[in-house]
Amino acid sequence: MAGLELILALEKDDWAVETLKANHSPSKILHSDITEQEDIINQIKVKPEIIIGGPPCQGFSFAGPNSDPNDPRNSLFVHFSRWVDTFRPKVFVMENVRGILSRKNSSGEKISSIIKQTFESIGYHVDIWLLQAAEYGVPQDRKRVFFVGNLMGLTIEPPPKTHYYLGPNREEIGLKPAVTIGEAILDLPQIFACEDLKSNLMTQMRFLNIKFGLEQILNLFLIILQWLIQQG
Repeated sequence: MAGLELILALEKDDWAVETLKANHSPSKILHSDITEQEDIINQIKVKPEIIIGGPPCQGFSFAGPNSDPNDPRNSLFVHFSRWVDTFRPKVFVMENVRGILSRKNSSGEKISSIIKQTFESIGYHVDIWLLQAAEYGVPQDRKRVFFVGNLMGLTIEPPPKTHYYLGPNREEIGLKPAVTIGEAILDLPQIFACEDLKSNLMTQMRFLNIKFGLEQILNLFLIILQWLIQQG
């Protein structure tokens, strides 16, 4: 993330761990489970100012045919909230699928309300954003929910859109048309799984450009979060 120093990244999935290690110092990547408290505490030497995460959320997803409010994976946000409470960062960001906004538990309570109340109970002001990735330069029709919390009691507005997606042409108000998959990747040479991108300079430079585009959506509001930290 632009302007931030990574202290530690926690990941359970094997392939995701390999991706993280390819982009960051392997010593900062912890291949573990969010529920393994002792492993994480022993690795963190500096208190983080921001904690960013996306607890697994298959039980809330519209992509799955059998969304289940009782799916045990849905409770992993509780473990995430415990880490936020343990380290007390000034700001946290939790990303999830859009289905979380409409799902309810077995008692009929909205899951998003439960999550919001969980963080409010430990002292955080929480805003909920629903963002469309295509409206921030990412070549995907993908909506994601962001729970953005801070200890300063401030309301944080979503970042301004940079691109228009569907609907009328909005070039007159300064928005660019959404980036297509073709524009993003069709000039890339063919590669295979685990192939070394660094062996091809053109591929490497193009890969970095795509990586930047995928991070735009977070970089926009991280600028806001950094300002808030300075104010606090």
